[in-house]
Amino acid sequence: MPAAVTVHLLGVRGTVGAVLAGALAGAPGIALRGYSGAPGPRSYAAFLADWRGAPDDVVVVAGGATRGALAELVDAHVTRLARALDRFEAAGWPGRLLLLGSAAELVPESTYGAVKAAQHRLAAAAAGARGVPLVCLRLHSLVPEARPARGLFAELLAQFEAGGAVSVHHLGGARDYVSGAQLGLACATIAAHPEAWADPAPRVVDVGNGAPVTVTDWLAAFRHELGPEPALEEQRPGHPDRSIVADPAPLRELLARCDPGAVARYEALRPDLGRLIRGWRAGAP
Repeated sequence: MPAAVTVHLLGVRGTVGAVLAGALAGAPGIALRGYSGAPGPRSYAAFLADWRGAPDDVVVVAGGATRGALAELVDAHVTRLARALDRFEAAGWPGRLLLLGSAAELVPESTYGAVKAAQHRLAAAAAGARGVPLVCLRLHSLVPEARPARGLFAELLAQFEAGGAVSVHHLGGARDYVSGAQLGLACATIAAHPEAWADPAPRVVDVGNGAPVTVTDWLAAFRHELGPEPALEEQRPGHPDRSIVADPAPLRELLARCDPGAVARYEALRPDLGRLIRGWRAGAP
C-alpha cells in the first residue's frame, strides 16, 4: 500500500477552510497538516519557520477573506502567498501546489476578483519557473449548508418566513452553484493522486456544474418549499446582470484520470435547492 501523501493546508478556518479540512482529513491516502492565522504551532508563521523542502508533499493555498478593505484582501491572498513562495525558494519547494481560486476573477468590476487573479498569476509564474506542477481550482458559487446569516439567501429566507411581499436586488444573470461536498471531493481527489499532476504546466479547472441558476430559480424553489406565493414588490438596481457559469469538462477529465468513480460521486453531490432550503429552515435559531 503506498504511503500517504502529506498535504499542508494553508487556511483551515472559515467556511471554505472547514470544508477543505474535513474532506482532506477524511480522505484515504492523505496525511493532513492544517494551518491558519491563529497564533500557535499551527499558525502561518509556524508553517514558514518549520518548512523544509518536501518534494513528495502537496501544499494547498486557501483561506483569506472575500470582502473588506483592499489592502486587507491583498495581504490575505497575495502577500501571504508571496511569503510562502519566498520560503520555498529559500528552503526547497513542495512537489505540487494546489491553489484555491475564485470565479470572481471573471468579474471585471470585482476588486476581490482582481486580487484573486493577481494571486493566481503569481502562483502560476513562480511554480512554472521552477517546474512545480500547479492546479488552480477556480471555485464558483459555494452554497452554504448551514442557515445563511447574510447575503441573498439570508434575505430571501427571512422575507419568505415573514410573509408579505418579497424584494430582491435584481433578477438577471445566473451563477453556477456548487456544494461544499463537491469542492471537498475535488480537492481531496486531486491532492491524493499523482495522476492529476502529470502535466507540469500550470492549469486551471472550474469547480462548478455548468448549470446556470438565476434568482428567479431560487424564488421558485422558495415558493415551492414555503408558499403561498408572495408578491414581488420591487426590483432594485443591482450590479450588472452577468452570467458566470463553469466549464465542468476539465475537472471531470482530471477526476476521471485520478479515479474512474470520482465523476459520478461528484455529480451526485450537486446542490438541491429544495433540500438546502429545508435544511436552512430546520437550522433556524
